[in-house]
Amino acid sequence: MIVPEFLDIALVINGERLTGWRTIDIGRSMEKGFFEFNATATSPWRTDSRRKIEAGQPFEVKYGNELLMTGYIDDVYPEYDANTHELSISGRSKTADLVDCSTIGKTFTDQTLVQIAEALCDPFDIKVIDKAGENKKFRDQQAIAEGEAIWDFLDQLARIRAVRLMSDVDGNLVITRAGTTRSKTPLVLGGNIRQASGTFSYRNRFRDYHVVANQAGETSQLTARDTSLPYGTIRDGVIKRHRPIVIVNEHSADIEDCQKRADWQMRTHAGRSESVVYTVGGWTDDNGKTWLPNVKVPVDDAYLGTASDKLIAESWLKLDKSGARTELLVMPVSAFDLVAIPEEKKGFLL
Repeated sequence: MIVPEFLDIALVINGERLTGWRTIDIGRSMEKGFFEFNATATSPWRTDSRRKIEAGQPFEVKYGNELLMTGYIDDVYPEYDANTHELSISGRSKTADLVDCSTIGKTFTDQTLVQIAEALCDPFDIKVIDKAGENKKFRDQQAIAEGEAIWDFLDQLARIRAVRLMSDVDGNLVITRAGTTRSKTPLVLGGNIRQASGTFSYRNRFRDYHVVANQAGETSQLTARDTSLPYGTIRDGVIKRHRPIVIVNEHSADIEDCQKRADWQMRTHAGRSESVVYTVGGWTDDNGKTWLPNVKVPVDDAYLGTASDKLIAESWLKLDKSGARTELLVMPVSAFDLVAIPEEKKGFLL
């Protein structure tokens, strides 16, 4: 049975709006590199009811007039008998091609992150949107190796500039920072929160964070006590027992760089040790727009004693026989803070 709410959801292929989906899930994340969806439909077996959907087709997903994502069909799974047929499909936004694909190698000289991204995204017909104002040129040549995933290469360059990469609803590659916008719709336990489930773990949280600079050819010999190399350390006062971790910085760094990395490592581990999935009714906030990732949201959760802003790391829009709902994965904003990685210094060792 098709729930009436499903009538507002359309998969648009070649200008045709396909509706009547039995279930649909749309996931939008600030970390995966792409948005994704899964949908199923069941119809009587008639030639005029067959949905002409093929793997590889470009598509849009719309909720009413709001565009939710733009990309390509990845998978099509038909199941049928003599009387009925069911069609399950999945797809991802255009930026998934950057995650999946690699190149034969290329070197970029005296260019910015935006320029490099545009050069690599252009063959995929993916636009680059710079919301971070990132116009600083890299000091040295930047080379993508043969077989290296394009997303991995761009993500490493983004780390150097302390910015984030993500998709948007048009399938563009967006260069941004965490939590640049704030929702005016709070999440309130006893209000719009239908259900909540949390994960609080110290498994990847440590008391003492030590960061040692990389020195080519000697990383296997490095220890936290090797004071001949630049070194940074910080303590997480919440952790009471002895739990140290030593991190060898991936790049050349000075003392200040190592200290910043240690501070970032501690705050990131602490932030990611706390996550909550809040389920709210419907797909939209108080302004009538669907919930998006990378948005700060006020949270009033008396059970957890939380009355502060959290960051939406991921949102899942869901429709099935139970109706419409949204699952929001939220974390402390500090979980997504970034510290700039120093560029490689050529010609000498620290």
